[in-house]
Amino acid sequence: MSPRYAVYLAPPADSALWSFGSAVLGYDANTGAAVAPPELRGFDAETWAELTTDPRRYGFHGT
Repeated sequence: MSPRYAVYLAPPADSALWSFGSAVLGYDANTGAAVAPPELRGFDAETWAELTTDPRRYGFHGT
C-alpha cells in the first residue's frame, strides 16, 4: 500500500465557526470541555450524543 497523506484545517478557537462545530459535536477539542448540543427537532441530547460519539474524538475540522 502506498503512503497516504491528509491536510487538516481547524478554524480559530475563538471564531463563530469553531463555536458552531463544537456545539454540533458536543465537545470543544481546544479546551476538552463538553459543550451543550444544539436543540434539534427530533433529536434529544442523548440521541445526539450517541450520533456524534466517533466524530467527537477528532474535534471539529476539515480534511
